[in-house]
Amino acid sequence: MKAKAINGIISKGINFRVEVILMEGESGEKFFFVTTKRLTDFKTRNITKTENVYSVETFAVLAHISNFFIEHPTIKNKVLLKELSKIKPANTSTDLKTH
Repeated sequence: MKAKAINGIISKGINFRVEVILMEGESGEKFFFVTTKRLTDFKTRNITKTENVYSVETFAVLAHISNFFIEHPTIKNKVLLKELSKIKPANTSTDLKTH
């Protein structure tokens, strides 16, 4: 299947990279292509890579429920506190204009 990139966002952090690209397929359907790369072993330079394709509907639902999980007081402060505290800010770039 041929597809073209419409817009993209790349976020780079320490030992990881996340790319989200809004794509358009040959028949005009839109979808999101998400690639993650994480350096899992510095010595051997082992990199774990995942690639996922999401429909616009699924991507929108994931955005909503992801935020719900991360911002829910019980989850944020009790379940994920250790993991969330280790996250360092990432540098993000995009070809989208902010408003």
